[in-house]
Amino acid sequence: MNKARLNLTTTSVTRGIFPHPLIITALCLATALPVLLTDLPPLVDFFGHLGHYRIQTGLADSPLLQRHWDYQWGLVPNLGFDLILAPLAPLLGLERAAWLITLLIPPLMAFGFARTARAVQGELPVTWLFTLPLTLAYPFQLGFLNYWLGVAIAFHLFPTWLQTASHLPGRRAAIFVPASLLAWLIHGYGWGILVVLSVGAALGGAWQRGDRGIATGLFWPSLGCWPLLAPLLPMALWGRGLTGESSGWFDLQSKVTGLTMVLRDQWPLLDYSSLAIMIMLIMAGLLLAYVLKSGQVSWLPVLGTPALLMFALILLMPSQLSVSALADVRLLPVTLATALLAIRLSPGQHRLTGMLTMAGLVIFLTRTSVATAGFMTLDRDIAAHLKALEKITPGSRVAVLVKNPCRDHRLVHRLNHIDAMAIVRRDAFTNSQWNIKGSHRVLPLGGAGTPFNADPSQFIPGEACKAPLKPDEQIAALQQRIAQIPLDRFDYLWVINFEPRLISPPPWLISLYADDLTSLYRIDPAQANP
Repeated sequence: MNKARLNLTTTSVTRGIFPHPLIITALCLATALPVLLTDLPPLVDFFGHLGHYRIQTGLADSPLLQRHWDYQWGLVPNLGFDLILAPLAPLLGLERAAWLITLLIPPLMAFGFARTARAVQGELPVTWLFTLPLTLAYPFQLGFLNYWLGVAIAFHLFPTWLQTASHLPGRRAAIFVPASLLAWLIHGYGWGILVVLSVGAALGGAWQRGDRGIATGLFWPSLGCWPLLAPLLPMALWGRGLTGESSGWFDLQSKVTGLTMVLRDQWPLLDYSSLAIMIMLIMAGLLLAYVLKSGQVSWLPVLGTPALLMFALILLMPSQLSVSALADVRLLPVTLATALLAIRLSPGQHRLTGMLTMAGLVIFLTRTSVATAGFMTLDRDIAAHLKALEKITPGSRVAVLVKNPCRDHRLVHRLNHIDAMAIVRRDAFTNSQWNIKGSHRVLPLGGAGTPFNADPSQFIPGEACKAPLKPDEQIAALQQRIAQIPLDRFDYLWVINFEPRLISPPPWLISLYADDLTSLYRIDPAQANP
């Protein structure tokens, strides 16, 4: 069997620790548990994407959607979910198909980490256990689904790239020209991570061999990296239609904040302590390998160099890169995973391996249990909020106002885009869909010409808020925004993440539904003051 292939039956982890390779598979699959036990994964942007997919798949057959939406297909590097959903939605239904794809992303990433570690180390290192919580890192919690899918695919393509190093250049190109284009289509960042992994591995391997001249000719055909550049051609064409400015250059405070976000979920103490252990493990590996030179631990340049390149990119990139928010810090979970997989324990370190195995399992199983319980609670809460949809007439126009949690570490309620379920289940219009030329294909029309047409018009306060307003300031901002709604353009107002008892609706709002955090009103322009 090829040494570079994943053979879990002969790994250092399974010898004397786990009695059967199926346990490794079970750990990978366990990363899906939080999503498995929900009906709608409570990921922040998931609901907005689901509304997008309803428009994508249903616009041609729904006159109600056609009143308020348009869809323009385009070749953009953000199509991963779309491409998979198109054949599945007719078979499973839209919501279930989206749930299934979301369910599979964390295990796909866990297996990708395992394949990458096996390809580089020849065995599955104990540090792989510490990468498992990163499969549910904050890009996944925020619902950056195409991005996270692209990252997972990159960690499957990278070991194949290493395995084909000895192939003839033409044969390798035949694999990786289409593979790199596919990675780019799924998400541009996924392709970028594949390039950084592959280039970093080439540089690290050359450094390990003492070859100092490789950097000057890295992309020459003789070195085999050129097939990865195939997406540059569609990028040149796609970039012409891209809008959005880049900002937040060298904002170190934002980058440090991003580091604290890596594992953010619902329990800050667990999130911070888990992250601290991962960072200490990486620092200890570097210290033992390069400073103390103990011989017990080594730092493999084939993965260590890509991790350093990613870290450099985080420092150099802006926080807003064209249409991509959190462009720099979204690389942090990937960087940490790559650095963890670069740590190699020398043979015979049974006690250290055992201690790390127990620590890795405790962290992963604790975090998975907490995340699963939290997801189930959030799922029930969101289902209760969505009962408001029963009061909305199909095809209506719904003005949505949502309290923005700003920099809240816990992502407590995850309600920023649940209004998009009115699109999914009522073919309605809401003002929270993204409308970014060159990145999103959906065009909102229902509120065109007003300040209530697209994201971030739904947020109270605005999307870029640095900290939550005080309660009285939040209510004042909400009341001010309600007064600005164009009554001739909307049929309903849905207020989300505000306690209804604190709202003083004007006479032209007729209450239809309320629970602890949402309230739905019918707009009656006849009741408005002249």
